[in-house]
Amino acid sequence: MRHYHVPFAWRGPGDWGDMAQDLSLLQLVQAGTLDLRVAALLWLGMERRASVIVAALPRLAGKTTLLSALRDLLPPGVEVVYTRGQREDFSFVAHTDPGRTYVLCNEISPHLPTYLWGNRVRVLFETLARGYALGATMHADSPEEVVAALEGPPLLVPAEAMARVTFIVNLYAEDGPAGVVRRVSQVTLAAPSRGADPYRLLPVAWWEPISDTFAWAQSPDAAQALEARLGFPQSLGHEMVRREGLLARWLADEGTGPVEMRRQVLAHYNGEKAEEC
Repeated sequence: MRHYHVPFAWRGPGDWGDMAQDLSLLQLVQAGTLDLRVAALLWLGMERRASVIVAALPRLAGKTTLLSALRDLLPPGVEVVYTRGQREDFSFVAHTDPGRTYVLCNEISPHLPTYLWGNRVRVLFETLARGYALGATMHADSPEEVVAALEGPPLLVPAEAMARVTFIVNLYAEDGPAGVVRRVSQVTLAAPSRGADPYRLLPVAWWEPISDTFAWAQSPDAAQALEARLGFPQSLGHEMVRREGLLARWLADEGTGPVEMRRQVLAHYNGEKAEEC
């Protein structure tokens, strides 16, 4: 196994990918971090190797936990590689198939040498033009802050590269009476632009704090943009209902941990019944 297949400081210094700390997407639904419909959308995105940036301003908001859960939704045959902070040399490019590889970056940040920063971030985003897909975390409170941090100095990621990102997922975290409240505050699509810019930020789902529910963009524009980006012309709504139903059935079964969730996902991809795996 090449070194880039091994998680590197996945949850910070000294952590080398202890999967015992993972939570599944269904466990995050149970915790209220997102609902089944948002989960269904993100699953469909990962099935198509959507590039995703998970961002939150505070530490311990659950960025890596959510990204780990999304990683487990990738189809079989997709090779996962992990960046290695300031040691990253992108040698995986010489040994992987871009169209079947998903690159995971523990964090885009200057805070620690185990995180990716500087010119390496630009090189990482350049791989998207070759056909690679990317999942990364960042500290940012909104999609606009994500874009400003990446496209502004010192990173200077080109807007054309940012246009290849599918989703920016922002997280909210705050102490509550029963512990930390964590929610997906917004899912934003990098949609095709109608003007000179390579893309536009289009909110497609967001959290309503007063009702503690998730709302969706109702415009035909949002539906069409999602269908175009995810490759579901005029059928995304039907497929989301179907996936939401699958997730609801799995949620009703005993065992919603990462191992059970991955087993169910692989069974779905292989066209098998989960209990036969």
